[in-house]
Amino acid sequence: MSNPTLTDNIKFHFSFILPIQCLLICLTMSMSTSLSNLTTDQSTLLEFKNQILDPHDVLANNWSKTNSVCHWVGISCTARYGRVSVLDLSGMGLKGTIAPHLGNLSFLVSLNLSGNNFHGYLPKELAKLRRLKLIDLSYNAFNGEIPSWFGALHKVKYLILSNNTFTGTIPPTLANMSNLETLDLGYNLIQGEIPYEIGDLQKLKMFHARYNQLSGSIPSSMFNLSSLKLISLTNNTLSGKLLCMSLDSNLEILNLGVNYLSGNIPDCISNASKLKILSLNQNSFSGLIPNTLGNFNFLEELRLWSNHLTTKTPNHEWSFLSSLANCKNLSVLQISSNLLNGILPTSISNLSTSLQDLRVMDCKIKGTIPMEIGSLSNIRVLVLAQNELRGSIPRSIGNLTRLEELVLDCNNLEGEIPSEIGNLISLEIFYAAGMHLSGQIPPSIFNISSLKNIGVQNNSLSGKLPCMSSDSNLKVLRLWGNHLSGNIPRSIGNLTRLEDLELDYNSLEGEIPSEIGNLIKLEIFYAADMHLSGQIPPSIFNISSLKNIGVQNNSLSGKLPCMSLDSNLEVLRLWGNYLSGNIPDCISNAWKLKILSLNQNSFSGLIPRSIGNLTWLKELYLGENSLEGEIPSEIGNLIKLEVFYASHMHLSGQIPPSIFNISSLKEILLQNNSLSGNLLNNI
Repeated sequence: MSNPTLTDNIKFHFSFILPIQCLLICLTMSMSTSLSNLTTDQSTLLEFKNQILDPHDVLANNWSKTNSVCHWVGISCTARYGRVSVLDLSGMGLKGTIAPHLGNLSFLVSLNLSGNNFHGYLPKELAKLRRLKLIDLSYNAFNGEIPSWFGALHKVKYLILSNNTFTGTIPPTLANMSNLETLDLGYNLIQGEIPYEIGDLQKLKMFHARYNQLSGSIPSSMFNLSSLKLISLTNNTLSGKLLCMSLDSNLEILNLGVNYLSGNIPDCISNASKLKILSLNQNSFSGLIPNTLGNFNFLEELRLWSNHLTTKTPNHEWSFLSSLANCKNLSVLQISSNLLNGILPTSISNLSTSLQDLRVMDCKIKGTIPMEIGSLSNIRVLVLAQNELRGSIPRSIGNLTRLEELVLDCNNLEGEIPSEIGNLISLEIFYAAGMHLSGQIPPSIFNISSLKNIGVQNNSLSGKLPCMSSDSNLKVLRLWGNHLSGNIPRSIGNLTRLEDLELDYNSLEGEIPSEIGNLIKLEIFYAADMHLSGQIPPSIFNISSLKNIGVQNNSLSGKLPCMSLDSNLEVLRLWGNYLSGNIPDCISNAWKLKILSLNQNSFSGLIPRSIGNLTWLKELYLGENSLEGEIPSEIGNLIKLEVFYASHMHLSGQIPPSIFNISSLKEILLQNNSLSGNLLNNI
């Protein structure tokens, strides 16, 4: 064998080196292309940054050329190509418009700009982002029409545009987004009909378009989508009838409340056998409540309130209620404001023990509250107000130990409030006003530390006010319009969280206890038309939160105390008492007063000039006192005054011309005084 020649060696080396050089060139070109693409992503994002305001400096120092774009805040890159795949700037408080350059992020899979203050139109260049699977632009201020080019983004699964100000109609081209699973257009200004083509989205699971201005009927194609689990169209202007669902429906939530839907609720609604939440409230549905609702084995919440629904009442009972006993998971049943008539059936005890919220207000119900209601052991809200219920409050109500709200107002109930009410250790609201309740208020009710609101006004309750617990959380106590007697107990001062105290139109007597000054959150204090006597405690005027005091038409005496400098008093009604002495100059501390009624007392001396500092005053009543001297010219400072009543006193001198310069003034009553001068010169 001959030795290799020089030519053979050269051929060998060349054949070995050439593939390596090619590989290096390819790698170099690939790295160069990758670097170029990454540079494109970087420049795109920097251009985007230049068009926005960053009040919290989230991006200011982080998004810079000195840092790798893949390490920037809100950015993720692909592992293989090192390209920007995720842009998530949610909740950063950013402001501005979306730069068209964003369309150059060709590897972008997820775009989340929610919870900012972006505005303006969406640039059409975003249609180039064909890899996108998620678009979340919710909670911004984007406007204009929803772009039709969204239909070109076939891979998008989640399109969330809620809580903006988009206008126009829903573009039918959205039906081309064949992989769409969630479409959320809620809380915008979108008008027009829901396009029939929406039914072509075979993978759609959730469709939200609540709180818009959509009109027309709901397309039948939507109810043929077996993939749909949620439809939320609440608060629109949709009309027409509710159509049948397909037999293979997987719908779990159907929210159609606050629209103009009409006709019957069809029996075939039970085709959606997996329904958990059905809300048809505040529409114009009529006819019977179908018994087929009982076929919803998974039903948790049923809202039918404020429609024109009726029920069969051959035995004065409700058949649909019996059918709902099959719904073992039912926790919310709201059927208020329908013309149900009949009586509340004893079968109410068959409702699910999971029932937590039962509202049957304004349904023309007659008869009594059945004692069986006491078996709803998990009930938290029970509203039976504005019906024609008679008889007494059943003692079994005390079994509902988890009850938080009990509302019985405006029925024909009578008799005593049962002492068992004190067993309701979770009760927060108890309303039983405008009825014929009698007897004493059970002291046990004031031992419920969770109780925040008591409203039993306008009944025939009698006896003395019980002692108030020191661990009370009461905010509202309305007892007016009863036959309560005795004194206001000093323990009223224990109600330190009280905001509204209304005791007027009873037979209470004695002094207003000074402990009332402990109610540091009090805003309203009414104790008018009773037999209260003694002085007004100065402590009441030290409550800076107090806005309304009405203790008129009692037998209060003594001087008017000073208001605190931080007074927020807006209404002070003291007329029809025996208050005396001067009207103090410090009345001007209550500079937010709008109504001041001191008439029909025994005040003497001059009208203080400081009254002119009450520049928010609209009504001033001083008549039928013993005031004398001139009407101060400062009265002209009351530029919002509408009524000035100062008759039947000893006022003298001229009527100040300034009073006639108050353009808002509608009534001036100055008769039976000793005023003088030329009236024509003043007008």
